[in-house]
Amino acid sequence: MPLPAPALAILGEYLRTERAGEAATEPLFVVAFKTKGGTLTTRRMSGHRMWKIIKDLGRGVGVPELHPRALRHACGTEFLRRTHGNLRAVQEHVRHRDVQTTTVYTKITHQNLQQHLRVFEGDGEEK
Repeated sequence: MPLPAPALAILGEYLRTERAGEAATEPLFVVAFKTKGGTLTTRRMSGHRMWKIIKDLGRGVGVPELHPRALRHACGTEFLRRTHGNLRAVQEHVRHRDVQTTTVYTKITHQNLQQHLRVFEGDGEEK
């Protein structure tokens, strides 16, 4: 999957420091824990664990309603904005099979609408 340069740098650092020596076929994200017998075990991170991490991050930054789907939607919407409405690019990025699924990212939010309507106030410039 194509990633922007900053994300590739972060991923590269993670692979060098946390996953050094692991085969490409091994899980990218793992959890480590001790079993009842005291043995350190690692396994692929579950979807539920990822959900909890994102929820905790959201609460930590004052966005308690954040969850993985909301994060994905926000990223898709922002990508659409930054590509000046290139729905096909967003479809590829979020890996939707059908472009109709991707059109959900085109829905303008009330806040965005208010911002764009300000062009009619004052000097005609968006604020």
